[in-house]
Amino acid sequence: MRNWRGDKGLQDVFSFRSDSRGYLNAKQLTEEAFVLDILQACANALCDDSVSLTTKLHLLGLLQEYTCVLLTTPASVEHAVASLLDVFTQGKPGGTTVYKGQLLVTITTILITSDCVDGRVDVVQEFVEVLLDSASQVTKSSLAQLRAATCQCLVELETCYPGILSRKLEYIYQWCHLETTSVHQSYMSLFVTVLKNVICQLSSDTDSAPEQSLTQMLCDRREPLKPFIYPKKLLGLDSASSVAPLPDHIDITALEQVVEYVLKFVDLTAPPTGVYVMRQLASIVSQTRLSPSIFHQFMSQHITSMDITMLHMTTQLQEELQDACDALQPQAIDSLSLQVQRLTQLSLILDSSLMATDQCCHLLMDGMSPLLSRVRRGTCGTTAAALYRVLVAYYTMHRDNAELQSAIEKTTVDLQKTCAALSRHTLDFLQHLDQQQKQLQQQQQLSPGRDIVVSVLSALVTEILGTVHQMALQDLSHQLRVVEMAASQSQIELGVILQVLSRVLMCRSSCKCCLEC
Repeated sequence: MRNWRGDKGLQDVFSFRSDSRGYLNAKQLTEEAFVLDILQACANALCDDSVSLTTKLHLLGLLQEYTCVLLTTPASVEHAVASLLDVFTQGKPGGTTVYKGQLLVTITTILITSDCVDGRVDVVQEFVEVLLDSASQVTKSSLAQLRAATCQCLVELETCYPGILSRKLEYIYQWCHLETTSVHQSYMSLFVTVLKNVICQLSSDTDSAPEQSLTQMLCDRREPLKPFIYPKKLLGLDSASSVAPLPDHIDITALEQVVEYVLKFVDLTAPPTGVYVMRQLASIVSQTRLSPSIFHQFMSQHITSMDITMLHMTTQLQEELQDACDALQPQAIDSLSLQVQRLTQLSLILDSSLMATDQCCHLLMDGMSPLLSRVRRGTCGTTAAALYRVLVAYYTMHRDNAELQSAIEKTTVDLQKTCAALSRHTLDFLQHLDQQQKQLQQQQQLSPGRDIVVSVLSALVTEILGTVHQMALQDLSHQLRVVEMAASQSQIELGVILQVLSRVLMCRSSCKCCLEC
């Protein structure tokens, strides 16, 4: 057996990682002999304090990363799993929980990577029993790291083999209730993963599933925790990702209570876990007959959150539930500054390059609808200023999104047509965009396309030309400011400007004659 103590052991690990085939040839080792060395080292690691924890973890990392290279036959896979399980079960009670957790992660990686879960049911059953036994030791803070790793292993198995833990759903739900340490979020991730696959399984069974089947799986223990019985039928990965609705005859009363319970604890989870849990819940609600209003309280609390993760969760809910979630957003927000910050954060989250441009445009413009409706009803001043600040943020962050640029252009024109008194805000907005464009042109960072400033001014001048004879004198003075800025743009035809001024003079002359008469 090779000596893995000290720096020499780490150097061998790094050499193998840089060139696995060259390392084995140089040492005149076969894959089987090298794996035996690693397994023997792992077996001695819990008892040998002279081997550093770093070296131990690196050895396990080799097995995780190079499973396909080192374990090429079913026999070698079975031997490796059995050896690592012996190391885990025979280890000292006070052994390092980090190392034990990595042992479980390594076994999980080997089983999934080598795709032998279906082939060697007995090996899988023994390993899952070890995982369930470890996960069942709830509230033991000394084993927190180990139980977190255990839950992650179970999540990976359930994800790759949907339905493998379906008959243990009630146990996992009870663990969530009993767990009081920070590992609670790991149990929550495991629970929503298994629950989603259970619903997919019931959806695929159509009329064969009994009415109380979901309630029984959530509330009744259908079998002991151990021994673990491998399911006769697993869901395919395609089935688990489908969106077939849950049959109408299945009772979902218990499911509604479960979703409400999970929502209470989302705020207490770490950001990645919280986003994952909310994504699974949204998928569950969309696949069942549960009303999206179940998320109303959560969205009301976090729709204006300064926590970018919480804001991201509400965005994901809206994406998953689509139009059904629109009515959940509050229509009136007291603090304008909070709303501007929220919409700016939303603009930062949404990336036009990673999602459909029409979807990005819809989410951004829909989020602005409360502000927009207030301005259209005649609320100007600070409300209008807040609205235009949001438009500036949208354009600055998504200037390459042609659909969003068109929506901003249309909104600006419609606002000015609706209320001429907004001319000061409109002109400030256009001047800001004009300065941005000039700076980008100097830096050669502006992509070719329509000039939004010229497009908006051209549309406004055309509108003024057609309605100048109907305008009140006060509105006319506001619109002339727009015409003045349009005249400064070389791309706008001077003839149109002259036509507007000519009609203004004719209207003023007619008004003067009427007054004299």
